[in-house]
Amino acid sequence: MKLQGEFLTISLDEAADMEKDADELIGDWARGDTQALAKTLVHDFDKFPDLYRSLIVDRNRKWADEIGALLDDEQNYLIVVGALHLVGDDSVIELLRTRGYPAKRQ
Repeated sequence: MKLQGEFLTISLDEAADMEKDADELIGDWARGDTQALAKTLVHDFDKFPDLYRSLIVDRNRKWADEIGALLDDEQNYLIVVGALHLVGDDSVIELLRTRGYPAKRQ
């Protein structure tokens, strides 16, 4: 909780740049530039690796298992996650790929 509080404080301090940052993120996403997107999003966690692990990496691992089970079902599902869960080496996309699912950006 202490780390989360510190991270929130830093995020609020950076809120003045939110419009510029949002435009940059949207542009990166629209271009499919996942490396730039990851760099921008992960930057906030540089000082909080344990928080990144618990909020992003651990969740992605759990979700990849659950999503894999849904993909093995004959039903169609809509799965919504934040952009940070879709970029980087520990992303849901990469974890699904390592499990043999052909995950890709469309």
